[in-house]
Amino acid sequence: MLPSNYLQLPIDLSGSMAKNRFRWEMLWGIYRIFDLYNTTEDFVVIFDCVCDVEIFTDSNDFYYQIKSKKETKAYTAGALCKTEKAQDESTLPSILGKLYRIKATSDPHRSVCVAVVANVGFSHQKKEYTDLLEQPLVEIDDTAKEYIIKALTAEFAGQEINLENIYFIRTFMDLANPQESVIGKMVTWFVDNKGCEIKNPKALFLTITDVVKEKASYEWRSSDLTEIEKKKGLTKRQFDQIVVLHTQNAADGIALSKQWIKDNYSDFIERIDALRDLSSIVQYLPTDERLRPIIDTMKDALNEKQIPRGYDTFQTIDFLQSLVQKQVPNDYSENQIRMLALITIKQLEEIVCQF
Repeated sequence: MLPSNYLQLPIDLSGSMAKNRFRWEMLWGIYRIFDLYNTTEDFVVIFDCVCDVEIFTDSNDFYYQIKSKKETKAYTAGALCKTEKAQDESTLPSILGKLYRIKATSDPHRSVCVAVVANVGFSHQKKEYTDLLEQPLVEIDDTAKEYIIKALTAEFAGQEINLENIYFIRTFMDLANPQESVIGKMVTWFVDNKGCEIKNPKALFLTITDVVKEKASYEWRSSDLTEIEKKKGLTKRQFDQIVVLHTQNAADGIALSKQWIKDNYSDFIERIDALRDLSSIVQYLPTDERLRPIIDTMKDALNEKQIPRGYDTFQTIDFLQSLVQKQVPNDYSENQIRMLALITIKQLEEIVCQF
């Protein structure tokens, strides 16, 4: 989904080369993914290449320059338009200048939006723009617009300046505790989209951030769009795979199995025996590789819907136990394998619940 002229845009790898560590900007990129997820069929997010964060869909390009302040004072139009001298006396682009150059040189057949993202507001002279979290610069007061256009005209001599599709975005992501903001966003996203709470949000957060760290820190130039997307980008499909893998790993079905035994075995002796067999099979699961093909056979039967319709959980356990009977080592009892079937059933239910 990267635009065809992406390689002609001014690539900025200085951030990757200087930090090689995870920054607040990358956390905002992850935060943005959860907002973006339901609004488009597919996307790729590029970390720290042309801009801090870039998002591409089928026909829309978004470039975000992330700025943060420890103090609460707003970003002024003057600060956004300020240019500085490099060591070789060349003029460095302003914050808005860098974004404007991207917008002006992007593929004209695609919808291109550029934005400054900050943890403080935007102001010019004595007026602060607080009504919108995403403030289009084309809609600010004439005095502020004239100031920005004049500054960009000086920076881009001979060009007619157009402020369409340029935004100032104020984020409420907590600069002091950005990790907690992202985890909170993740928890809310799961409830809204999957209908249940995520079992271990911190573990999923660490998995996603590890992937993004690797993307953001990759610093080699490439002349191939596919290579850039692979090394610097995270697609919606890859994001889904991370979520699914985490959910499968987190779901073990054990707690649900214990509760099911307590709810369905009215006879005290039978209930205690079932809990003991469940406990023993759980102890063997991590170490006995002979159980793996038995579990795989059970999972295949459940996922391929080989279970006769109308079967309750007891009947399904019996069906799975009889299905794997020839695979079971002699040192396992029939009831231990029944408990293994119960765990497999409840693990599937737990995964389905989370999705």
